[in-house]
Amino acid sequence: MRNFLLDQYAAADIDQLVGRVLSDLGNPEPPLKLPEVRELLRLDRAYYSSSDDAAIREVALKLSVAGQQVLARPTILKDAIGKLGLKALLLPERRCILIDSEAPDLKQRWSEAHEIGHALIPWHSGTMLGDNKATLTPACHQQIETEANYAAGQLLFLKERFINDATSLSPGFDSINELQSRYQNTITTTLWRYVDLSPGVVVGAISEHPHRTGRTFSQRNPLRYFIRSRSFKQQFSGVTEADLFNGIRKICSHGTGGLIGTGSILLFDANGQTRSFRLDTFHNRNEALTLGWLVSEPNNQRRRGSQPSNRAEAGGVNLRHPISRLAPSAPTGAFPVFTLAIKFRSYPAPLPHIINNLERCVFEGSSHTVCSANSEGEV
Repeated sequence: MRNFLLDQYAAADIDQLVGRVLSDLGNPEPPLKLPEVRELLRLDRAYYSSSDDAAIREVALKLSVAGQQVLARPTILKDAIGKLGLKALLLPERRCILIDSEAPDLKQRWSEAHEIGHALIPWHSGTMLGDNKATLTPACHQQIETEANYAAGQLLFLKERFINDATSLSPGFDSINELQSRYQNTITTTLWRYVDLSPGVVVGAISEHPHRTGRTFSQRNPLRYFIRSRSFKQQFSGVTEADLFNGIRKICSHGTGGLIGTGSILLFDANGQTRSFRLDTFHNRNEALTLGWLVSEPNNQRRRGSQPSNRAEAGGVNLRHPISRLAPSAPTGAFPVFTLAIKFRSYPAPLPHIINNLERCVFEGSSHTVCSANSEGEV
C-alpha cells in the first residue's frame, strides 16, 4: 500500500486550522500535550475496553447526550466496536472522544489526535465517525480519514517544527529514534512523517521481517506500506515494492529487535540509470521498518530497452527479455526438461553472483533447477 498524497487545497485549509490551534497554545515545544488541545477545543475523553462488553455498555449508557439512538440502544456501540474493530471513536454531539484502553499508550496518542482532527475540521461535523485499525494508519484512501490523519500528524509533529528538526539531522535510523523520543509518537508514525515530508529523495517501507515471512506474504506486494517522498515518486516512479523488498532482504540479518540491517543497494531511476541508496532496517519485534536515502548521482550504466524497469535483477541483466536461446529436451520422468541460455554482455557482477540471483529470482519455487556457466558467457 502506498502513501496517499493529500489534495493541496485541503492540506492548506487544514494547515491553517492546525496553525491556529498551535498559536493559541503559544507554539509549544515538543512533545505536544494533548490534554491542552482538548481543553482548548472543549473536548472530553473517555475510555472503553474492546474485550469487555459490560464496560462498553456502561460507557454507552453514560453518554446521555450522545444522541437518542445510542442512548436508546447501548448495544449499538458494542456491536460497532466488535464488528468493525474500532480503536477510537468521536461522538460529535457529545464532544467526546472514546479510546480503546487496551491499545498501547503511544497508539492511544495517535488515535486521540486523529479524532481531534475530525473535531477540528469543520466539514467533518455532523457525523458519528469511528476508526478501525486500517483507517488509523497514515495510508487511508478515504478522503475524510486522510484529512483527519493529516491533521493529527500536523498537530503531533508541530507542523514545520518537525521538518526543521528532521532536516538538521543526518539521514539514518538513529535520527528516526531521536525524533521519536523528542516528539513522543510511535516510531512507525515518525518514520512515515520523516519520509512523507522530506524534501529529498527518500523512501520508506513497513513489512514483515524479510527473512521471517508468514503464510499471507505476497512476492508481488511484499510491503505492508510503501512510503515515498515526492522527489522519490517523481524520479523513481518505476521502482516497485518487490524491488525495494529484495534490497531489504539483501542487507538484513536473521536477527530480531533493533537495527537488523544496513547497507547499499542499486535502483534504476526513471531515465534507466542506476543510483545508489543507503538502507537502514529496524525491527520492533512486530514489523520491519526501513529508511532509504539517495547517496549517488546517476552513472553511465543504463538499462537496455525503451522502457526502463526495476524488475528483479540478476547481476544487472534485464530479465524482461533475457533469453538468448531456448532448447527444449525430451521429458524425463514426470518433469519436462529444457535448457535456458542467458547471454551476459558487459555486466560487472561475477558469474556465481549472477547464478545465485537467477536461481532465487527466476526459478524460485522449483526444486529441479540447475544453473551453470559456459565459456561463451552464457548461464
